[in-house]
Amino acid sequence: MSLLIFLLISSSGVNSLLLPASPAGVSTSFSISKDAEAVFYNPANLNGYEDYNLYCSYNRFYLSMQSVSLALSKKIKSIDFGLAFINFDYGDIEWHPNYPSEDSLVYYTANDFSMILSSKIAVSENGNVGISIKYISESIYIYSDHA
Repeated sequence: MSLLIFLLISSSGVNSLLLPASPAGVSTSFSISKDAEAVFYNPANLNGYEDYNLYCSYNRFYLSMQSVSLALSKKIKSIDFGLAFINFDYGDIEWHPNYPSEDSLVYYTANDFSMILSSKIAVSENGNVGISIKYISESIYIYSDHA
């Protein structure tokens, strides 16, 4: 089982498992998420209710990897709105200088930060349409970028 998990993470990346893109999110068990949690995985299932709905989670993975998620949803007239923040901390990462080199190893902390704004509207009694806008900031030495 641990070999299968390792292969999934190494072949598809940690982010694609934690924050699947819409086609992947719809095909996983996360697509049945409701309430504010649906902001992360399938905005068509977002339920804001009349009052605010809050979702918080903390996950500790192997070594020093961890994630913190916070989502808030609210229904305004017939549209459900959601706002979410995610911080995925990779922990201390060892950076190797190009060899041959006399530079010492450097350790740094890497993380991904995402902010998601989503909404859903019912188009029929049995169907909803949702959309998400994501801002992603990666702080990893080689792959740092913003999207």
